[in-house]
Amino acid sequence: MISASQIACWPIPRIADGSYQTALVKAARKGILVPLWVPMKLVAEYADCACEYGEEAAASHIRKLKKELAL
Repeated sequence: MISASQIACWPIPRIADGSYQTALVKAARKGILVPLWVPMKLVAEYADCACEYGEEAAASHIRKLKKELAL
């Protein structure tokens, strides 16, 4: 399991809206590292999918969603 002190050391992009950082930290607590190319709207979807099916499947799923939603 990843500790809060390890998460604090990660280079998380600074964004005025802290929701992106919050989503990344929640995913990291599940042991999932979310790639920076994943849009903020899809971070939770990526984390859930990665927990169930693995990070490669999650990446494929998110790429398909990005095409469908034109993000």
